[in-house]
Amino acid sequence: MESAGSPHIASTRMGAMPFEDLRCRVLSEFAEPPYVSSDGMPTFLCDHWKLHAACAKLTGEIGNKALDLITRWWIQGMTGLLNLYLDKGLNLSWRKTSVIVSKAQGCGDAHA
Repeated sequence: MESAGSPHIASTRMGAMPFEDLRCRVLSEFAEPPYVSSDGMPTFLCDHWKLHAACAKLTGEIGNKALDLITRWWIQGMTGLLNLYLDKGLNLSWRKTSVIVSKAQGCGDAHA
């Protein structure tokens, strides 16, 4: 006879699936999507709508005097990067955009 705490007893008595099957199902349902697409590009870079929203939010923070000057400079760099990357007329990859912004800031390719 099995104990009352046995997963087999609980699953048969309640008509539920065994714990390990349930755990696997829950993990697969709530698993994060892959962070990298099949071509090696981070998946968040493919979501231009969210990137436009982030750029707009960051643009609003550039003039926020409550932020220190260094943080506002970082925000300007990020918005510049996003504006170039999201410009359909330029058709730049994320890597090329990052190199351009890095060079514009006086740094080299390795900083990108």
